[in-house]
This record gives sequence, structure tokens and C-alpha cells, in this order.
Amino acid sequence: MARGADTNHLYAVILAGGASSRFWPMDDQPKYLLKPDAKTSLLELAYARCASLTKNIYAVTAEQQSATVQAILPKLKATQVLSEPERRDTLAAVTLALETIARDDPQAIVIVTAADSFYSPNECFNEPVKLALDKGVFEEGTLCCFGVRPTRPETGFGYIQQGEHLGPGMYRAKAFIEKPDIELAKAYVASAGYFWNCGSFAWKASGFLTEVKRQQPELLDGVRAYLDAGNESERRKSYAALPATSVDYGVMEGARHVAVLEVDAAFDDIGTWDALAALGQLDLHRDHALFVDANRCISVSPGTVAFVGVENLIVVQHGDKTLVMKRGAGNRVKEAHRLDQENKA
Repeated sequence: MARGADTNHLYAVILAGGASSRFWPMDDQPKYLLKPDAKTSLLELAYARCASLTKNIYAVTAEQQSATVQAILPKLKATQVLSEPERRDTLAAVTLALETIARDDPQAIVIVTAADSFYSPNECFNEPVKLALDKGVFEEGTLCCFGVRPTRPETGFGYIQQGEHLGPGMYRAKAFIEKPDIELAKAYVASAGYFWNCGSFAWKASGFLTEVKRQQPELLDGVRAYLDAGNESERRKSYAALPATSVDYGVMEGARHVAVLEVDAAFDDIGTWDALAALGQLDLHRDHALFVDANRCISVSPGTVAFVGVENLIVVQHGDKTLVMKRGAGNRVKEAHRLDQENKA
């Protein structure tokens, strides 16, 4: 794949997380089952993105979703689908995968990508990974994150401020900014000195685990105890005790050497119904919808929905629940989810 790089030691990890309250009332389904192109699920796209880099692919998912992931990705062996007894955020999931891989291959270089992110073109990691391998960035112990140049002032994404230019498509990461307000987001887009933080990473396994040991020793000890436990009760107890924190907060922001690998692609984490609508893939039930003096309305429903004298609405019907949402209010759907949960209590 790259000049002078031994890609036998290249691995990929897919983080196949759970559902999202922002997709209520379909919050009972894993987000990675969404199909942005109406044909291929986000999980399948993530696998294809990884398979273009390496054949050594792992997935991390919730215990109750393990069978679903294996059914969607039949090329993965059971040992390549790592199950979490409970959710402890991304740092625990990534450390579990990296420790598992490093035990078999101490020289492993690992690409980590989320199953619920959308890239176009999908195989957009190939070139930045080639450049980083050729430059020997991973051998230097540098932890890399993938970044996409922002095309709009998005307040739902994290940002990375670029620092020193390290080579083609590579920069030192100067600062991480989590979900800025709209004015800051506009300034970041205008400055051309920032990236969207895609939540995807690349590093040498040993380098990442060294940083986890330095910054989050209890978490690393807990993951190792989980893997080495003699019985199921001990395993579950070890994992439940892990601190819940993200890769960014737990490691990347405090790491000694962090770089950004620029990705030339359109990106969206598809975090809301608005995001899915923007991709043009919500209007799949248009034949079931009726429009009378209505504009920019979308129905996600197996039944017929009539829009009369309204505009900019998204209607989602799932089971016995229905969401009626004004476009642009996607981030507030989690409030409806909360109210629904309170009504059940």
C-alpha cells in the first residue's frame, strides 16, 4: 500500500456504538443501521472504508448487538467482534480493541473509525494513511486524528486547530475545541486554520497504550483485568468499574505528540434527522406522503402522511410513536426522548 511500510501490521477498528436519543422515536435501533444511500448501512460503509486499507479488521460493539454486527459483517470472525458488557464511552472501547490487538501483534498500527460517520468518497483514509506510513509518523509515537476542512459553521461538531505543518496533509494539533457556539464556528470556517474532528484516529498500538497508561492508568488496568479475568462475574465487575470518558478528553487533549491527517472528503456524523435529510436520504417514503400547499416536508413513515399548508417539517412514525419536527430543530429531539422516558417512569 505504501512505499517502505509493512502493511501486514496495519489494522482497523470499527466502533459500532448504540442508538441515539436524537433519532427518537427510532432510538431503539443502532444508529449504524441507517442507510445514507438508501442501500448500504453506515456499518457496511465503515467496513468497506477499512477493507480498502487492510484485511485485519475488528469491531467493538455492545454485548447485545454482537450478533447483529456479525450478521451484517459475516467476513469478521467471532474473535474479531469485541463485545462490551456495558457502555463506558469511546476510550474504554478503543483501549479494549488496542490491548487485544497489541497482545497478538506488538508492532500493530491501528486505524479507528466510527460506524456512524459518513464520508464521501468513502475510501478517503487511504491517501492520508499512505502519507503517514511513508513519513514514519506512527513509529515516532505520534497519535493522529483525521480532520476534514469545515464547509459550514457546524455547532454540533468538535474542531481541531492546526499547528505546525509536518508534511503533505499533516499538521501538529494545536488545540481541540468541543462544539463551539455559532459565532466561533463561523470564525473557524473563515480562518481556514481549523478542521472538523471526525472522531477517527490512527496510531501505533503501543504508542496509544503508553499514553493511556500515563493519563488513564486505572482504565488500562481495568481493561487488562477484564481480558484476564478468570470468570464472567469478574469480567463484568472489571468493565463496570472503568471510568467513562472519550478518547479526546481522556487521551488526545493531553497527549505529548498529536497530529492531524487531512481528509479530502465530505463528512457528517449524521447526528440528527436534519443531517440525514441534508444528505437527501429521508425522502424514501415520498410515495406514502400527500402534499397540499406544502413545501420541504418529509415523511419517514410506512403509512400515509398528508401535509397541508405547512412547510419545513419532518414527520417520523415508528411503532406507536410519532415525531413532528420543524427542520433545524434536530438537536432538540433528545428532549422529546427524555419526556418519553419520564412518562414511562
